[in-house]
Amino acid sequence: MFENRISELARKRAELHAVEESIKEAEAALSETELGQILANLRKVKIDTAVALSEIDVTFRKEAEKHVRESGNLSIHPAVTVKMTTALKYDTDEAIQWARTTKPELVDMKLRTRDFEKMARQTPPAFVKISKEPKIAIASDLSQYAAPANDNDTGTIL
Repeated sequence: MFENRISELARKRAELHAVEESIKEAEAALSETELGQILANLRKVKIDTAVALSEIDVTFRKEAEKHVRESGNLSIHPAVTVKMTTALKYDTDEAIQWARTTKPELVDMKLRTRDFEKMARQTPPAFVKISKEPKIAIASDLSQYAAPANDNDTGTIL
């Protein structure tokens, strides 16, 4: 029974290795052609675009969070959903000491953080600071909001 399975595994591993080697050879041959150069350039553009997208996303979220904190306005754009979450700030060591004396069921080898925070949201100890923090969600499909960066930008790469 196991002999057949091992043999099957060995065959598939060898087949996978052969396919991977064929892909490497094809990519090497392709890289020497004009199409290979185009593909390499597109991969670089993809990486650069992903980095820029990430930077824009982080900046937007920070600006949106700041705007919500300052204005209280949760409706900042149709493509953006803002939810206010409860954030707890506390010193873990102080929480452990407090739990050991006040709520020992919250401490095993360490503080049971989830249970502690659930309790602290209802009845916060004096050392716990509670704040409302905005959480920004951006729609995954923003195509209706996309516009070319300038008059010459058609949105195509090639």
